[in-house]
Amino acid sequence: MLKKLKKNRLGRWFLPALTLMLVVLAVFYFTGRAEKVDPGLEVSRPADNCTSILVGRLASVDGSTMTTHTCDCGLCDWTWRHVPAARHKPGETRKIYHISQFKTWPPTEGLKWDLVKKDFTGLEIPEVPYTYAYHHGMFGYINEKQVAIGESTIGNVRKLDNPTPTPAFDITMLTIIAMERASTAREAIKIMGELAEKYGYGFHDNGEMLAVADPKEVWIFEIIPVGPLWTPQSGKPGAVWCAQRVPDDHVSVCPNESRIGEIDLNKPDFFMASSNVISCAVENGLYDPASGKPFNWKKAYSPLNESATSSSGRYQRPWRFFDLVAPSLKLSPSTPNMDLPFSVKPDRKISVADVINMTRDRSYGTPFDPVKGIRGGPFKNPNYYRQTRTICDSRAEYSTVTQCRDWLPDPIGGIVWISFGSQDTACYMPFYA
Repeated sequence: MLKKLKKNRLGRWFLPALTLMLVVLAVFYFTGRAEKVDPGLEVSRPADNCTSILVGRLASVDGSTMTTHTCDCGLCDWTWRHVPAARHKPGETRKIYHISQFKTWPPTEGLKWDLVKKDFTGLEIPEVPYTYAYHHGMFGYINEKQVAIGESTIGNVRKLDNPTPTPAFDITMLTIIAMERASTAREAIKIMGELAEKYGYGFHDNGEMLAVADPKEVWIFEIIPVGPLWTPQSGKPGAVWCAQRVPDDHVSVCPNESRIGEIDLNKPDFFMASSNVISCAVENGLYDPASGKPFNWKKAYSPLNESATSSSGRYQRPWRFFDLVAPSLKLSPSTPNMDLPFSVKPDRKISVADVINMTRDRSYGTPFDPVKGIRGGPFKNPNYYRQTRTICDSRAEYSTVTQCRDWLPDPIGGIVWISFGSQDTACYMPFYA
């Protein structure tokens, strides 16, 4: 009797269980097939590693422009150094190195910025008569002319990746050359854009965003490779890039997502771009002029079809930032990130202390609170629940806040504030440019 009962129970559940298993397998099979139709259009999405905040001079309490960067890859090099200014003789050249954001060496082998010289690209470009003094860590951050930079990886459609060593420039090397040669934000963007177009961009890096500032202006600069088949002999640009200026009384943010939408190159005071900014998208099937729709940079090169709500907080940083600085807008966390504004006018002017506090934000009190319910574990640890990505992150090697102030002489007008470790448990230390 007992054996018969067990047999009936097994028979009762066997068919539904088998049916459910077959349905799950079918979903995975056909979903996988659908995703493989055109893998080139998939986006090389970064692992949510950096947040950059931008503040225009009329949006700040003291008239300074500000940028931030969080170096929170979890394994990046901590090394910071100051590079002095230098004069160069006619005919001198500047060697270009491949510099990976993530590569480190044991201390017994030496310092990173000596060891990167092992990765010489073979390219030497003409030196300029005078190179500015600057501070740099993972990237160039601020120079003696108060040109400042913050960084955030944004990714791009996969078919444009160029992981070959053919491109001479990666994002770290571009920022270092900008620090050496640029006296304004616009100059920095043009220098980086022209070098990437001429000598190629990629290898260690794909889509990247830089917050580029000087005492007057703040810009978002985004740059993307043009595919693995590019060579300098092709006669085509080795990168595609675009830049948009943040209005002076606005603030903006880049949290590992492309931020530039529709562009108007007839407004050079607010937009700059490479000559192939639209043609590259057309050639790669990323934009159809016949569609009648205006060209949209982020939708073409690095689309993200998520919102704070749909991603369960993984992509909530842009919404959270705008809700912090302009709660009066009442932006919904369900708003697709691609539809969030490029920049906003804050409800009140922002101080450097406000920006520092924003870098420490954990989204407490929001639907994405990392300690809400059981998320934080028994001790309400904000580092316990990893599905929500907040502006502050425990993996941070260091964070920066730059200030550029036009009412002070350059040597003391520019400041980079540096915090080592997680922002909410570390203090920021100021260093003059």
